[in-house]
Amino acid sequence: DEGRAAPDPERGATLVSIYAGDHPGLFYRIAGAIHLAGANVIDARIHTTRDGMAIDNLLVQDPFGQPFDEADRMKRLGIAIEDALANRARMVDRLLAKPNARPRADAFAIEPAALIDNRASNRYTVIEVNARDRPALLYALAHALFQAKVMIHSAHIATYGERAVDVFYVADLTGDKIISAARLKTLERLVVDAAAGAPTPRKAA
Repeated sequence: DEGRAAPDPERGATLVSIYAGDHPGLFYRIAGAIHLAGANVIDARIHTTRDGMAIDNLLVQDPFGQPFDEADRMKRLGIAIEDALANRARMVDRLLAKPNARPRADAFAIEPAALIDNRASNRYTVIEVNARDRPALLYALAHALFQAKVMIHSAHIATYGERAVDVFYVADLTGDKIISAARLKTLERLVVDAAAGAPTPRKAA
């Protein structure tokens, strides 16, 4: 497993690239590590290869929308990612203890919503989440999906001003679409609660 971070001056951000064996919880740990290092994810592309490797590319900035490229910050980010890949950190406890920086969009009220579609992809259930952008939003959504026992196979994370639009292509742990009506309802509730900032249960560290 390997991860690296490099400044991307053209986009005023830092590009975090991950290549690792995919497994349940990998993406939420990466997103949590980035938040613990003091960075915000502004864009992400993740993909799982047919041989089970996760290729994740995430653009990050500081909480004020500035490049995350100072030497000490880059070092802190690198250590956090290494800890996440090795699963050395008790992510949930550390995130609960970390105060959130004031998000840029406090003045805007955006009601979180989730659209779950089993027709948009032949292989995966597609979940689109619209919510107000805030620190650790991506971690919260990825952790909710982990708790729902689904695997994220691909994702497109984007922000438009104060609004975040996050799209996840997921399957259950056997690789199938989620088709149970009851499970789909639970999945929708979990991601909407996460988008709204509901507290994360402590059981999944």
